[in-house]
Amino acid sequence: MWDKTKQFVKEHFRFLLAVFLAALLSSSFAYLTIKTIIDTREELVDLDTSRSLNQYSLTLGQIFSRIDIIETFVLTSGIENITEDSFNEFAENTSFEGIGFTSFSIAPDGVIEFYYSNFFEDDLIGRDLVNDERDHVRDAVQFAIENKLIVVNGPFDLLLGEEGIVFRKPIFVEDEFVGLINLVVEVDTLYEQLNQSNTNRIVTGVYDQNEDFVFGADDLDESHEIHSFEQIPFDYVSWHIGVRISDEYHQNTLLISGFLAAGFAGLMIVVFYLWAHYYVRNRKLILEQQQLIFYDNLTKLPNRMLFKEETQALLYNRTPFYLGFGDLDNFKNINDVLGHSVGDQYLSFLATHLNSMISDDLKIYRWGGDEFIFVFVNTSKNDLQSTLEDIIEIFKQPFKVKETKHQISISIGLVEYPVDGSNIDDLVKRADIVMYDIKAQQKNTYNFFEQKHSDKLYNQLMFQQTLDEYKVEDFDVYLQPIVDVKTGVTRGFEGLARLFSPEGKQFATQEIIKLYEQDGTITKLDRYVFDKICAYITECEQLDSKELFFTFNISPLSLTEEFVAYLEKTIQTYKVNPNGIIIEIIETLGFKDVKISIELLDKIRKIGFRIAMDDFGMGYSSLSYITKLPLNLIKIDRSFVRDYETNTFNRTILHTIKDISNSLNLEILVEGIETQKQLDFITRLGAQYYQGYLHSKPMSYKDIKSFMNKQ
Repeated sequence: MWDKTKQFVKEHFRFLLAVFLAALLSSSFAYLTIKTIIDTREELVDLDTSRSLNQYSLTLGQIFSRIDIIETFVLTSGIENITEDSFNEFAENTSFEGIGFTSFSIAPDGVIEFYYSNFFEDDLIGRDLVNDERDHVRDAVQFAIENKLIVVNGPFDLLLGEEGIVFRKPIFVEDEFVGLINLVVEVDTLYEQLNQSNTNRIVTGVYDQNEDFVFGADDLDESHEIHSFEQIPFDYVSWHIGVRISDEYHQNTLLISGFLAAGFAGLMIVVFYLWAHYYVRNRKLILEQQQLIFYDNLTKLPNRMLFKEETQALLYNRTPFYLGFGDLDNFKNINDVLGHSVGDQYLSFLATHLNSMISDDLKIYRWGGDEFIFVFVNTSKNDLQSTLEDIIEIFKQPFKVKETKHQISISIGLVEYPVDGSNIDDLVKRADIVMYDIKAQQKNTYNFFEQKHSDKLYNQLMFQQTLDEYKVEDFDVYLQPIVDVKTGVTRGFEGLARLFSPEGKQFATQEIIKLYEQDGTITKLDRYVFDKICAYITECEQLDSKELFFTFNISPLSLTEEFVAYLEKTIQTYKVNPNGIIIEIIETLGFKDVKISIELLDKIRKIGFRIAMDDFGMGYSSLSYITKLPLNLIKIDRSFVRDYETNTFNRTILHTIKDISNSLNLEILVEGIETQKQLDFITRLGAQYYQGYLHSKPMSYKDIKSFMNKQ
């Protein structure tokens, strides 16, 4: 028997060797292929897990930030000093949008005393939560107080038929329990936000310290192992975010692996091809997906989403770092004069240099538009300043377009974690404030967050509170003469909203407009100013025989069908000629929909009004707006004239605007003329009108009447 076996092996040695090698190669390929498939599918799970964990952290962070705001209000006011009026004022002025908010309450010593809801009234005042008859409420409150942590109760049935979850946080003063915050959110809204990132591969939920499910999505078998546990990145909760892998997804992986293993025995070449094709295809999809999700398409720099994810990890690990918020100086001029395609070329040119600087210690992200964020890790302040100088040096390299060299600088505001803030939003906001402070002073440099910037944040809050004490009817409408460049004769007036304190101090109009545009009051102010202008026109017709025109500006937020109808109705009420009124469009926010805006402006012109672009060159528009919008007049911002002698670029823009205006038969009004030299310059430029202190400041209507009598 042994001899026959040896003879068979000897006769068929090559065949057996080929079979052995084929089997060995086939097994090796099968093993590698299956491992690659499993690894690839695990990468997809890891990617889904990362996105889901980030979504949970961001969603819960929004809720916790509102709880922090409530706690700050309680501690700042002093819980014993809170009144129903101060509580209601705080509740009405605090935004709870985006978290599914239904109600919140404050319970001094655990007894609910203050309650607020957007949707319904509920008689909860006086309920003693510490000694509540419901075990789950009493136990949750006691656990929160003993451990100084946020706890959760729910879901409960709400009065409107929805389900709600209660987040409870104890308040301590000098380590003594003084009260409890209860914030209620709708289950459906919360789950809709939390579960946006769930896929057929994973589901995510929140679990307590014993790994018991608290809330979220948990529709898989509890016996199935959790793929990932992450501590929620907030130091005052004891929960974890748990990610479970779909059992069906696991089974599919095993089925695919088993099928391929069986097929490899006889189809080595085919299976190898399928393996290579599958691997390359899936690997490419993963890379493309990561590129689309986490990287900017134009610059190839990491984007805002990857910034938040990576920075959140630094916060979670309490890793100190510096954050710089950078904005290109005068980049808008490139877009306006040379076009957005050239602007994109410059950003790509810039990104090539910035990408080369990225390392483990320096991350660079495109925040949006011409804004960039720099994160410096494991860096001393001296090394940081050296790196910043290198970054600023990059911008000294000129960008060449059609044989012309262009150079743009950058202003960077810097903050330090954890010294200047404990969360991403605060750090970015404070760095942004420093950056704008730099732009207002010198540009092309960097600076760090200081006490003066903190004071600025406080002053903004105080200004908002002060402004809330006034009504639109408290504004005065001042008039500034509009003068004929050639004759020096007053041809019209611009209506300007002015607000004064009881002591006669004028509030900053631009700051008021900014806040009114944010809270939606700006349209009411625009209507009030227009009413005043119409009243002035009626009275002025009795003062002077020559024709005068009046201008006033409106925010793009006011430009609606309702506002157009209001304009037409008002001129009929006052019986004024709309041709003597020029409506100025402010560039502050830009037009959300240019097509709709043009249609509305066309309707305004058909009524008889004239249209002007106010402060041209200072907002978000480009020179292309001149040809698209139905304009009669262009108002050039004072900044272009202030330094016309030294700023070649500004002079170029002025001459470009003049040429286009002439070709389109548009009149030009220049603002901010303060010297005779400036007046001589715009005269040579061909402007028709000007405003400025060289002639007169804005005046009250009473002073205007005296002024007109002297003309």
